[in-house]
Amino acid sequence: MRFMRGRLVRVLACLNALQLVACATVSYDPIADQQLTSVTQEVAEQFTTWTSQARTGKNPVAYDAKFYDKVEADILTLQIRMEASQDPATARLIPIFGSLNDQLDRVRALHRKQNDLDAPFLTAELDLLCVQLATLTTFELSLKGAESSGATSAKTSSTATATLGHKASKD
Repeated sequence: MRFMRGRLVRVLACLNALQLVACATVSYDPIADQQLTSVTQEVAEQFTTWTSQARTGKNPVAYDAKFYDKVEADILTLQIRMEASQDPATARLIPIFGSLNDQLDRVRALHRKQNDLDAPFLTAELDLLCVQLATLTTFELSLKGAESSGATSAKTSSTATATLGHKASKD
């Protein structure tokens, strides 16, 4: 069942990414690229730390309001920056950011209520968050590719972290 869910999520993410790439006529923003990389790394590192802590079972994974506040602020800043263009292609980012914010809100509420999360839950949530962040990364990288006039673009910071969370959750 979990395999099917993971596969479905990946297929949906690829379809979202293809829709975004097809409409990418806005210009590449290196600052948004860096912000996206930072958010992806921050989420992956924290969830991986929590997962390791949950697996040991020694201490509960305590609710961390500062982490959630920072990630929400970082995502809002990124959202404003990426949606700032008047290009119609950026309208396709709205549901992705909405879904990302909703998921973080649900995890935050559960974490606050239980003051503990288990390892399988954290792994699954990290995978879902990373799929959504990877969709945004694909959008940003497609803009960079379009700007480079068909030349092979250099590896960006987003490229390095596009699958970071997925790899970290498997460790």
